[in-house]
Amino acid sequence: MTDPNTVLITAFTVERRDITGFSPVLMLHLRGASKAEPQTVIDAQYSVTGI
Repeated sequence: MTDPNTVLITAFTVERRDITGFSPVLMLHLRGASKAEPQTVIDAQYSVTGI
């Protein structure tokens, strides 16, 4: 999904969530479509804790 020759990225967001008493959480959302097959949509969400 990170190869710009293969995938057209249509959305990328990063959201920080602060939780009292815990390390903050970063929520990442990435959406794209295959350049060869535009009907193939890829959607990924990741979270990272403990910055």
